[in-house]
Amino acid sequence: MIRAGALLLLLAGPAGAEAGLCDAVWARVAEGLGSFGTVTAAGVAQAGDWCVVEAPRLDVDGRYVPDWQMDRLRFRGSALGWIADGSGSPERLELAVEGLRLV
Repeated sequence: MIRAGALLLLLAGPAGAEAGLCDAVWARVAEGLGSFGTVTAAGVAQAGDWCVVEAPRLDVDGRYVPDWQMDRLRFRGSALGWIADGSGSPERLELAVEGLRLV
């Protein structure tokens, strides 16, 4: 059973996280992948200490090259600040992918 204090910590999100950190990280990732094709997502949100991207897609340029589609992409860790704006250190990054398809 989760104690109330632990539950509050989970719901509070990453320690010291500024509002919009998940949006900033996703924007940098999308910008980096943009040279391969069009990057889209249905939405970006924070759930506990996870950043959650709903329905991310990379529509790769070119014929006969598969597009990358996911149901959900989740990420967290101390590297988020470093990815977003160069602050902090890239010591830890955890990724979870749900429903990956190459189509």
